Parts: sequence; structure tokens; C-alpha cells
Amino acid sequence: MKYAIGIDIGGTKVAGGLVDELGNVTHITRLLSSASDREGMFAVVCRVIEQVLVDSKLSPHEVCVGLGVPGLVDRKAGVAVFQNNLAWENFPVVARLREAFPAVGNIVIDNDVYQATRAEWNYAGLKNEELLVYVTISTGLSCAIMTRGDFIRGNGFAGELGLIPLKKRNGQMYSVEQSAAGPALAEQGKEAYNDGTVTPEEIFRRYRLGEPLAKDLVEAWGKDVSQAIYTIVSLLDPQKIVFGGSVMTLNPDLLPLIKTKLGEWIVPAQSHSISTLTISPYPNTGGIIGAGLHALQ
Repeated sequence: MKYAIGIDIGGTKVAGGLVDELGNVTHITRLLSSASDREGMFAVVCRVIEQVLVDSKLSPHEVCVGLGVPGLVDRKAGVAVFQNNLAWENFPVVARLREAFPAVGNIVIDNDVYQATRAEWNYAGLKNEELLVYVTISTGLSCAIMTRGDFIRGNGFAGELGLIPLKKRNGQMYSVEQSAAGPALAEQGKEAYNDGTVTPEEIFRRYRLGEPLAKDLVEAWGKDVSQAIYTIVSLLDPQKIVFGGSVMTLNPDLLPLIKTKLGEWIVPAQSHSISTLTISPYPNTGGIIGAGLHALQ
């Protein structure tokens, strides 16, 4: 059995684990990020790799390494080009890791959403010609598209669902991400309740208790999400749409709401699309697994 260390890099934490060829993950380590410190952030990544090696009792020459990094990456050059939540602009992360771990085999990099999508493709068991779309809703909102075991990338920026203009509010045009990501829901809650401490978690809690204002907020959020999903359905008609990200994986009971709202958009010939919506089976580990599988390819 071959093994890789998959690393999921974020502005809050760096998570890593040992991934085998089947997509199983063990020896998971999570450390807090040092997002504003370029070298400090790299040091955290190195510590995660070192800890997984210690825990798994494997030596560097027995593993390869895959990384998922937010934002724009240059996969061929191994460079983290731009991230809005890390101080890694044009950071040659792969070259630096080769210096730090010269005995490690293959070292690869890709966008974190794309890496998580690899795990979903591995799990879904779709036919080669079928389409899978992974939609992540958390601090941001984005998606990635896979078919035949590879991505539809366009010129490199495909999948930026969150950038699509969605609706006007208070005279300003808001994108999908500005309307439906976690921070957007929080801002709407703060305004509705006139309370600067309101969080998405609190809104969902009040929604489950049947509070009318929370119900209005979540219903409107569900409509925004479903409109974004309908864009995917109309353009791609995929066989499977998987939701990831903390907003959905921590609140799986919201899926029926989104399906109901989607049903208000679709035409009869698209009705099959409602059944394609699912929640990721990997609430915390998809990015690690996908990055590991990428390195093992």
C-alpha cells in the first residue's frame, strides 16, 4: 500500500493526515495557522507533516505529499499565487517543502476546493462520463467540477460560483457569496436583530425553534442558495451535486429546504436534479483525503 500525507491549509488551521490509495485517512493532526506570517505559516505546515510522520511511524521516503491551498495556485510551478486569508503571495511552497523534506517523494499542490472535490469523486463512484459538482459554503462560496476523474478548469478560474451577481439589495448588487456564504448570513442577522453579536449558528438555532424572524432569514438564504444551484443545473445538468463547507456539513437538516426552493426554479424536465443534491460524507477530512489522493496519482 502506498501512502501520502494530505495537507489542508486554511486561514484558521492547517490539517494533515496519512492517506492511503483507497482514500482512507488516519493520524490526523490539526494546528492553528499563522496566517499573517509568511514564514510562520510555512513552519506550521512543516510541523503538521512532521507530526503525521511521527504518529504513523513512517519515514519521509515512504510518503508523498499533497497540499490544498485556498485561492489561486500555479500547480505546475508549485506556487501559492494569491490567497486573501494568507500572507503567501507568490510563495514557492513546493520548492520550499522539497528543501525541508528532501527524502519525500512526489509533492503536489492545488486549490483547496479542488482537492476536496477529488475526495468526493473518489467516494461517489460515478461513471467516467458523468459530472460531479462540489459546492462549498462556509466563509466563502465556490465550486469545482469533475468528469472522467479530472477537472473542468477553463483558463484556471472555473468554478467561482460565488462571484456570480445574484440580486440587488439597498441599491447595491450582491454576488452569490455576498448573499449566501456564512458571513453574509451573519450580517443579515445582525441587521435584522439589530444585534452585532448574531452568528449563523444562532440564526439556525432560532430557525429550528420556529422563531419567525429567523425563519424569514433562513428561507431567504435557502432561496439564494437554490438560485445558485439552479445556475449549475441549467448549465451543466450534473449527475451529482455535493455540498461541503461548515455551513452545510454542520447543518445537514437544511438540505430539504434547499431542495424545496430548487423545486420552485426548475422546469419539469429538470426535476431529476433535486435528487442529485447531497451532503459531503467528509465534514472535516475531505480536503486532506483529496490532497493525499492527488499526490498518489
